Amino acid sequence: MKPASRAKNEQKQVIIQILQWVYLGSFILIVAAGLLLHSTERPFLDVLRIPIFFRLAEPYVGFSYKTSLTTYHFAFAYFLLLIFINTICLFRCSNEFLRKLSHYSSFVGFFLIGGIILYFLYSYCLIAFSNYQATVSAFIFILLSMVFFLLNLITFFVDKRGIYHTH
Repeated sequence: MKPASRAKNEQKQVIIQILQWVYLGSFILIVAAGLLLHSTERPFLDVLRIPIFFRLAEPYVGFSYKTSLTTYHFAFAYFLLLIFINTICLFRCSNEFLRKLSHYSSFVGFFLIGGIILYFLYSYCLIAFSNYQATVSAFIFILLSMVFFLLNLITFFVDKRGIYHTH
């Protein structure tokens, strides 16, 4: 193998290793945050509690609490599935089925996470400091959604460029 080719393969492996640990860490942090939020009493970390945000935002955004919460549960379940699929795929890169599954789930994830970003931007603009806690929550959720959108985008292009194929 040529030195340039070897260096390129090592670089690809580093990218995959970084993504592996970012996804695994994200999955663990999301589960830990969910456990923490469900096992502690209010008002501790209310700014991170989605149901509280939906209740506070309801008069501003025009979506009922129940509709928002139901939509959130489906979106969150798919979001966790997306992270789980990409985590497994990154650790099992040699499996063609998992690579394709990761690629397609990342593609669908653009629309899911993009919709989530739009919802929180919409909420943020409508609330516009009328309710301090809801405004801060919307801002935090926008930032988190954008981070995961970028992570999903990176994963999509890593798969599209065939970086997985080095293992």
